[in-house]
Amino acid sequence: MISRVRKKTSSSPKEALPFATFVQRQYWPAAKATLSAVWADTVEHYHLPTLIKEFGASPLADIEAEQVERWWGVLLQSNLAPATANKRLFRLKHIFKKAVEWGYRADNPARGIRKQRESRGRVKWLSNAQRDQLVQRANPELRLYLVAAQYTGARRRSLLELREQDVDFERSTVTFRATKNGEDYSVPLHPKLRELLQERLTGQPEAYLLPRYTAGALSRAFKRLALRSGLTDYRFHDLRHDLATRLACHGANQRLIMDVLGHRDPRASVRYTHLSHAAIKQTMEACLG
Repeated sequence: MISRVRKKTSSSPKEALPFATFVQRQYWPAAKATLSAVWADTVEHYHLPTLIKEFGASPLADIEAEQVERWWGVLLQSNLAPATANKRLFRLKHIFKKAVEWGYRADNPARGIRKQRESRGRVKWLSNAQRDQLVQRANPELRLYLVAAQYTGARRRSLLELREQDVDFERSTVTFRATKNGEDYSVPLHPKLRELLQERLTGQPEAYLLPRYTAGALSRAFKRLALRSGLTDYRFHDLRHDLATRLACHGANQRLIMDVLGHRDPRASVRYTHLSHAAIKQTMEACLG
């Protein structure tokens, strides 16, 4: 934890309130209600603990921009991925923003800090043999997630939140509501996935369709499966890239890929339609055999 010299002494109850107490009692109960269950779980168990460890004992009103900037500098020197670091910075900014709005602070000491530049993201895909091997080696519960990811391209937390009411078997569509950009989107229900999901119907619209995992447990289970299958650098999220790349190599245009992945920004999907010559060659061989 970064130490600093106190420049003032808090007097009123609000000024003396520790950062940790504000986050746990005031901020998080209000903020949690605005997030999907899966994303709230990630914030609560992954991002907030690190912020509380860093700033928790400091009076909320006494935390200054210099202290926050030193924390950010240390974070940038760590092995944390830029996207993850930016999510943590966003959460800290939001905490201070609410503290200002609710009268606990006069200003936001994190406001001037700029997020780290993120890469365009990697594009990972599998051969047909690798894809089949993953499904065959997975346990029955994990297998359902693999098939769902392979035929919808949905994000992990969207699959975790999928409920019976989100699948329309008459129109053969599946709708994802726990999305990153906050908007619902639908994709066609592939026959192979349709068959598996029908077996899990209970007649209760609010019931979850896929086996219950936490986000972390699902990622760890998939990582172990990938390693057993000889994939040393492959994550669950890469199944999303795999579907998009398969669509691209079969002639799907950028608009179609955007719709399937639920993207709003064309820049998020352009990577799949502008592959290098080597990537095109490898993808064609993987898709066409």
